[in-house]
Amino acid sequence: MATIKQQYIDELNQIASRYGMLEDTTIRRMLTMLKRLRSQIAGEMTAVETWDDFRRQQLERGIQRLIDGFERDLQGEIVSSVQQATEYGGQSVTGPMRAAGLGVGFFQPSRALVNTLVDFSARLVKDIADRTRRQIDQQIRLAALGQKGAAQAMADVTKTLGVDARTGVWKARPDPVSGIAARAETIVRTEMQRAYNLSTYAQQQESAKRIPGLTKSWIATADARTRESHLRAHLRYKDNPIPIDEPFRVGGADLMYPGDPNGPPGETINCRCRSVTHHPAIGRVGSSLDGRIAATLQRRTT
Repeated sequence: MATIKQQYIDELNQIASRYGMLEDTTIRRMLTMLKRLRSQIAGEMTAVETWDDFRRQQLERGIQRLIDGFERDLQGEIVSSVQQATEYGGQSVTGPMRAAGLGVGFFQPSRALVNTLVDFSARLVKDIADRTRRQIDQQIRLAALGQKGAAQAMADVTKTLGVDARTGVWKARPDPVSGIAARAETIVRTEMQRAYNLSTYAQQQESAKRIPGLTKSWIATADARTRESHLRAHLRYKDNPIPIDEPFRVGGADLMYPGDPNGPPGETINCRCRSVTHHPAIGRVGSSLDGRIAATLQRRTT
């Protein structure tokens, strides 16, 4: 029979796994939307026989409608995912406690918190759509000016979007590496992670009112993209968790939680770290990544 501590850890890992699946599914759906947009734009551009002003304006209006549709679809996807990430963030604190049979007060993220996260994410989606409009409009105008043919213009649109015309970038590589797709992935992952971690921190604060001695530590990922400062933070706090109301010291910055928007972009953008809550009745909760992170940091510094 699993110990109370193991039940705590198992539930914590399950919630982290569910959040990871949500994030990956959201990115995959976003890339599918971009691929569909690319196909629709190709249909509009190949139907143009001449590049006179009337045809060009027709094409621009048609593509504008397509991008508007893409923006609405992406907006709905991101809003839903940010709301779910917020729920998982709170559950990452309360879920393990309940699994271990420890009393914990019920906490629901405030409507103001959720609305702020959703509104900010919506603005970033608009930024993705606006950037797409500008860059595709530039390709159309260059073609209309005779500086490139329709085939080359479409090739440049594909490059701008960052999705392959045949299979989609995710078939060969999980992470897009260029264009709108790369920027959109950075924005979506950053905002979902921020929602998750902010909700975790809000739940930690609420729980700390009822549970004296509640602490937190920093959990980094262990791959080539993880910042060295985040690897060091993982090792610094793994055996020395800190009080909930105390900031983490990460790369010279004070962060209340991973992705804290009050921190510098160099320590928060595209951050995939999270914090873990330590209940005094459970003691320190280790991570399966501890050894790998120590080895990764040693390789980088020797």
